[in-house]
Amino acid sequence: MHKRHLHKIIILTAIILITLFGAYNEKINPHFSERIDFTDGLFYSCHLDVGQGDCSVVKLPDNRIIMIDTGLEDTFSKTEIFLKKNGIDKIDYLVASHPHSDHIGSMAKIVKNFEVGEIYMPKATSNTVLYENLLLAIKEKGLKIKTAAAGVSMISENGLTAYFAAPSVIDNDDHNNCSSILLIKYKNTGFLYTGDSEEKEEKTVTADISADVLKVAHHGSRTSNSDKFLDKVNPKYAVISCGADNSYGHPHYEVLKKLKDRNCKIFRTDETGTVIIKSNGEKILE
Repeated sequence: MHKRHLHKIIILTAIILITLFGAYNEKINPHFSERIDFTDGLFYSCHLDVGQGDCSVVKLPDNRIIMIDTGLEDTFSKTEIFLKKNGIDKIDYLVASHPHSDHIGSMAKIVKNFEVGEIYMPKATSNTVLYENLLLAIKEKGLKIKTAAAGVSMISENGLTAYFAAPSVIDNDDHNNCSSILLIKYKNTGFLYTGDSEEKEEKTVTADISADVLKVAHHGSRTSNSDKFLDKVNPKYAVISCGADNSYGHPHYEVLKKLKDRNCKIFRTDETGTVIIKSNGEKILE
């Protein structure tokens, strides 16, 4: 075959593959490419599909934005698309659950590329480049870090509250168990965001953490989501953020069984892409 014809065939094949791959991505994860109607005055909890990581974007009824974790460093472009497609140029409250790369990997880029109001982080420290870059980005923006710790209130106004139920203990040798656990309540509905908290930290939680929607801890790991903790939360809906065919085997069968035994409806980012759950304050709207 003539080299020129072979070159044309290769280019045509590449174009077809790119087109098919793009269509496939939009099919399984349309919320990164489509605009969501955020003008209806509802509460939105968006759990972005960032692979084996965590990133939740909460739109409050007054249009303020809470962002909890940002996923891995190489998923920033996907997160940026979601934010910009939906007209979000300011993060009013930015929360780092703990300093692991699958939770704060893109946070320095978020700080650099978006206006940020308040930033909350637990007093857990790390010597990783990602963590140090985040601290530098925060400093360069002139922001001050507020402590995410048990008992700290972030918002309390007009039927809307957001407060931290953990951490109460900081152990820099065990960052998972320094995770911030954030409960957001909008009128009669509640949403709990748990980072990678494991059973050790779950036992330290003394606050009321009952919630309709649970962002399942540690991507659905069996080392988290103990029976006692799930009983305290008593969720109707569970969101698991994890990567397809991840090497950890998340979510673990034991956790899925616990949730199913509690008649909890389960949503997984590895199966359906970005998960979006809404509330009108009286009930959850899927």
